[in-house]
Parts: sequence; structure tokens; C-alpha cells
Amino acid sequence: MRNNQALDQLLNLALPRLEMLWKRANTVPEEQEALMWESLDQLSNAFEEIYAVMEELHLRTEELEVANLTLKKEARRYQDLFEFAPCGYVVTDLYTVIQEANEAAANLLNIPQKFYLVGKPLNVFVTKETCCTFQTNVNQLQTGKELRSWEIQLQPRQSTPFPVICTATAVRDSQEEVIGFRWLLQEI
Repeated sequence: MRNNQALDQLLNLALPRLEMLWKRANTVPEEQEALMWESLDQLSNAFEEIYAVMEELHLRTEELEVANLTLKKEARRYQDLFEFAPCGYVVTDLYTVIQEANEAAANLLNIPQKFYLVGKPLNVFVTKETCCTFQTNVNQLQTGKELRSWEIQLQPRQSTPFPVICTATAVRDSQEEVIGFRWLLQEI
């Protein structure tokens, strides 16, 4: 936006100079008059083109601002859906280190604030009895597979273990490489 304003200011300063040159054109010696008129005409055409480009730039900037606001609204809506979902949702990296977790996941794992979950491996909440199954499924997820409805035992902090149904899917980057996982955890 600042660049647009700076260009507008430069053009607004240049326009009076162009008008002054048009007025002075009558004082040019006759042998240079044709060259002067041609140069002024070309300069005027260039200014018109610049103004047209500036108008287009202003329109595109406004469109980008509207798109940016829409994107922010949608991101907020997604965050609200994620946060207030009745099931536990967790996003991890490839090593199952928690990047995001909603309030339901924090409650399942008996962690008072979801922010204490970020940075902890999800596998520390899996019981020893189901850890092998968990790791086998993580290995399958790393190949890009989606795994639906498999059971593991979670061991919440300072609480008794309980069974959950997991659904997990790979998170991919723009080159379609697996960079993490999304987990849905439903208490049975």
C-alpha cells in the first residue's frame, strides 16, 4: 500500500512539470519545435499509460485486501471448529511431537491447558501395551496412508488408561511430501 502511495505522489509531482513543459513548448526555437512536440506527446502518452497501470494496481490491491480479510475470517472459522470440536484433535510432526491440540484433546490427556501439550510427543500418552501398534501405524502414516478406526490405550497424566479410537491422516507440504499427521481421538 505504501508503494502505491509513493508512486501516486511521484506522479502527482510530475504532472505539473509536464504541464509546464507544454506551456514552454511555444518558446522553443522553430527548428527544434517538431522534436519538442513529439517528445511532449510521447511523454503525455507515457503518463496516461502509467495512470492506467496505477488504477489497475489500486484495484488489484483492494482485491488482495478483500481476499486477505476473507482468508483471515476462514482461518478463524477453522480455528474455532478445531478448538470447539467435541473430539480430541491433535496435529503432530513426523515424530508425533504435538504441534497443536484442541481443548477436547487436553481434557482426554488430563492436561489442564492445551499449551502444555505442544512440544510433547503423542506417544508418551500411549500405554506400553499398545505402543508397538501405535508405532507400526505411525510408520504406515509416514508413507501417506490414512488410517481409520484403530484402537489404542491412552495413558492420561495422573489418571487410569482408557481405550480410544484413532483416525489419522498425513499432512503434506506443497510438494506432497508427508510433514506431519492429524489425529482424531475418540474415547470409547
